[in-house]
Amino acid sequence: MTRLTKIILSVFMMVEGVILIFGLPPFQKFDETVHFGRTMALSQGQLFCKDGHFEIPIVWDNLKHDYRFQKVLLENEKFPIDTVDFSKKWTEEELTQNSKIGGCGLNLLGYVPNTIGVWATSWTNRPAIVFYGGRVAGFVFLVTMLLWSLRIIDKKFQYLIWFYGLLPMVVHQATSFSYDVVIVSLILPLTALLVNKIIRKRTGWADISFWLIVTVMAVIKIVYVPLILVYIVFGWSKNKNGQAKNAVCNFEFFVLVADGWGGFADDEIGKIRQRLPSFY
Repeated sequence: MTRLTKIILSVFMMVEGVILIFGLPPFQKFDETVHFGRTMALSQGQLFCKDGHFEIPIVWDNLKHDYRFQKVLLENEKFPIDTVDFSKKWTEEELTQNSKIGGCGLNLLGYVPNTIGVWATSWTNRPAIVFYGGRVAGFVFLVTMLLWSLRIIDKKFQYLIWFYGLLPMVVHQATSFSYDVVIVSLILPLTALLVNKIIRKRTGWADISFWLIVTVMAVIKIVYVPLILVYIVFGWSKNKNGQAKNAVCNFEFFVLVADGWGGFADDEIGKIRQRLPSFY
């Protein structure tokens, strides 16, 4: 891949990112209303639910209504561009009134990039700046993972990283408020490590990096647990020492995932029990 080709692809990705960050109105991406609330709670230091809910300033919770989320999405109303006013600023008094929101089952790891963007811009108290700050941070995380992946993957297979990273749907999700920001971005280094494993290219910290990435993805969304089978197929060592190391990694992986989802399961089971009538 020539230097000129890389420059063209980089420019294309930047343009694509800008369009999908600022071209799509607020809250018009998949489930952005729910994920925005979870991000706001995390940006205020609320790592876990308290009494079955999070609390965020009511003006932030109402922002989706200010941007006429329901009208645009469900009634095909034209988005009122004038509602995105970068000069609008909330007072400290407005930010002291809180609203209770859900999202207890959403793991905090999936919201770290968005939260960094929100936290870095929250001092402005300007809703438009904070909202787009969160979207921009998600895109920065995607680009960071892409650059890391290009660096570690065998050069003959760099086109795979570019192909995936430039897919409109990937950039669309990476520029939204969602745990998918982390998942779709981590697919890049995961692919690079797996390709290197298949072609027997040695990569520093490859095994540990692979396990960390898969663990984070599985804790965020349990459906990614089967990824472990891919590693077993391509990475299981033929010698006894290697097999022992892989067995330990397998055990640690499932312990971490079980621990991450165990707390969520207990919380949900507790809620169900509260709704059931007592027969004793």
